[in-house]
Amino acid sequence: MRQPQDTLRYLRHTLLLRHSPILWLASAGLAVVCLVAQWHQLQILMVLALIVPLVGWGFTLWGLGYLQDHPGFNPVPWLAALVLIDAVLWGMAARWGGLCLTLALAFAGLAGIALYAQFRLVLVAWLPVALIPMIVSGPIDWVTLLEVHLPLMALILAGSWQGHRMALRNMERALENRHLTELLSRHRDQLEQQVERRTEELEMTNDQLNAEVELRRAVNQSLVKSEEQMNLAMAASGLGFWDWDLTRHRVYHSDRQRFFGQNTQEGDYFDVSEHIDPADLRQVRRALAAQRVRRKSWTTLEVVHVFIF
Repeated sequence: MRQPQDTLRYLRHTLLLRHSPILWLASAGLAVVCLVAQWHQLQILMVLALIVPLVGWGFTLWGLGYLQDHPGFNPVPWLAALVLIDAVLWGMAARWGGLCLTLALAFAGLAGIALYAQFRLVLVAWLPVALIPMIVSGPIDWVTLLEVHLPLMALILAGSWQGHRMALRNMERALENRHLTELLSRHRDQLEQQVERRTEELEMTNDQLNAEVELRRAVNQSLVKSEEQMNLAMAASGLGFWDWDLTRHRVYHSDRQRFFGQNTQEGDYFDVSEHIDPADLRQVRRALAAQRVRRKSWTTLEVVHVFIF
C-alpha cells in the first residue's frame, strides 16, 4: 500500500510550496519598482502589494514544514486566496499602463513559472491581470490593451500551460521511477533473503553429508577391524569359512592355503569341478541337479566324492 508521500498529489503540493516563494519575493520586488515609478497614483495599492507577498512568503515556509508532518494537508485554497489578492492588486496597477503594466505582465509570467505544479493557481494569477485593465477604466488606451496587453497575456497563458504539462509528465515519470526503484529494492532484498536461506539449507545439508561420510568411514573402519579380529581368531583356532556358488560351480574359502594348499592370491573363487575326482564328477552333478529340482535337505544328500588338489 502506497503512503501519502508517494502520491502525485503530495508531490504537486510539495513543489508548489517549494517554488511559490519565488513569486512572492519577485512580486515584492516588482511592487517596490512600481511604487517608485508611480508613487503618487499607486501609493496605497503598492503598499498592499508589498504586504501580501510577505504574508504569502511566510505561509509557504510554514506550510512546507507542516506538509511534511501532515501529508494530507492541502495548501492550494490558502495559496489561491493570497495569489488572487496579489493578482487583483497587479491588475489594478496595470490600468495605469507604462512601467506598471510591464511589471504586471512580469508578475503573470512569474506566476506561470512558480506555480507550474497547479495550473489552477496560474489561472487565478492570470485572469485579474488580463481582465481588470479591460473592465475597469484607466489611463491606458484600448489600442495598447488590444495590441500589446492581450497578445502578451495569451502568450504567457500558453507558455504556462505547456510548462505545466511538461512538469506534470516529469512528476509522473519521477513517481514511476521511484516506485520501480522501491519495487526492485524490495525484490532484491527478498532474493537476498532467499539466497541466504538456501545457502543455510545447503550448508546444513553439507554438514549432514559430512557427518554421514564420517559415520560410514567409522563404520567401515569398525568393520575392517572386526574382520581383522575375526580372521585372527579363526587363524588362531584353525577355522575358516567358505561359500559355494552352485550355479557357477565355484567355491570361496577364507584360507585356501591352509585347508586346500592353494595360494590365496590366485583368486577368491575356484572351480570346484576341477578338484573332484573324475569318477565321482558325474554323480556329484546328478546329486546337485536333483537337489535344485526337489529342494531336498542337505542332510539327506549322500554323495561320495573326492577333492583333488
